[in-house]
Amino acid sequence: MAAGHNFHQLIAENKRNSTLLILVVFGILFLLGAALGRLYGDLSLGVVIGVVTAGLCVLFAWSFGDSMVLSACGGVEIQKSDAPQLFNIVEEMSIAAGVPMPKVYIIPTDAPNAFATGISPESSSVAVTSGLLEKLNREQLQG
Repeated sequence: MAAGHNFHQLIAENKRNSTLLILVVFGILFLLGAALGRLYGDLSLGVVIGVVTAGLCVLFAWSFGDSMVLSACGGVEIQKSDAPQLFNIVEEMSIAAGVPMPKVYIIPTDAPNAFATGISPESSSVAVTSGLLEKLNREQLQG
């Protein structure tokens, strides 16, 4: 955690950065549509196509971004019976943070890694690689 920042400040910064990224992608697609419209002689049609394409891309990424990331990584959703210790750690952490229990995924790879994804606490997921589960004990995983 950066010096002088608390989690709420980091969350706000992350939201600002995400909004900026969305606006940049939207702007690039808008300009691309306008350029293509100008190239083919109908600037207004190009702008409309650019705006619609940008809107659909942003909406799609917003709605399905987390599932696309988990799918690309090969994440497999687990239940408590599949990995009781991991499930228990995530459950404890969600209770301590006062957020709903996220879905838990295991990514079958030896690389030690973990991440969380989702646009809100209600639709969040936590993914942990099998390599991380093999290399760390319970206290290290919880950390």
